Amino acid sequence: MALSNTIEFITSLVRPTGGQLVSQAHRQDVIPYMPPGQSILYTTYPDTGLFAMIVYMYRFGDMTPNVWTYRLNYTGGLVSSGVLTRDFMSNPIDFFMVVTQKYPIKNIVQNLDNVPHYWEANMFYLTVATQPDLEAIGLALADRDGQSQYLKEITRVLKGKVPSQKTPTPVYVP
Repeated sequence: MALSNTIEFITSLVRPTGGQLVSQAHRQDVIPYMPPGQSILYTTYPDTGLFAMIVYMYRFGDMTPNVWTYRLNYTGGLVSSGVLTRDFMSNPIDFFMVVTQKYPIKNIVQNLDNVPHYWEANMFYLTVATQPDLEAIGLALADRDGQSQYLKEITRVLKGKVPSQKTPTPVYVP
C-alpha cells in the first residue's frame, strides 16, 4: 500500500469508545542564525504525554541552497544525508518512522558557508497517545495489508528490537 494511503487509513481509525485514534501534527525546527562552519545536533522525541509519533514527511524550508549538509539518523542507522540543493529542498521526503523515547530521531545540520544562514525543517507526523493505541494501529494494518513494511516497523518498535546498523529501519519512499 502506498504511504499516503496508509497515512489516510491510519487517520481514519476510531476508538471503540469514540474519537480518533491518532491526530495529525506538524513540527517546525528553525535556527534563525547559524554561524558559519558550525554544526548542531538535535534529537526529536515524541511530544510530552505521547507514547509515539509516526513521522511520514520531512520538508525543508526556503533556505539558501548548497550551503547546508544534513544527516538524519534513526535507531542507529543513517536514513538520509546530503547537501541541500534547490531541487532537494523543493520536494518533500517521505518516511515511515515510529519515534518513541527509546527510538528518537537524531538530526545533524552544518552550515558550510562563511556567512551565517537561516535553517528550517518541517516534520509531519501522527500522534499516538499510548502503547495500546500503537498496537491497535498495528492490528488494523495487519487486517488490511497482511505483512506490509509499515506493519513490520510498528511491530519492531513494539517488540523493542533494534535493527542492524547496516539496514536503516524506516521506510524511505523516494
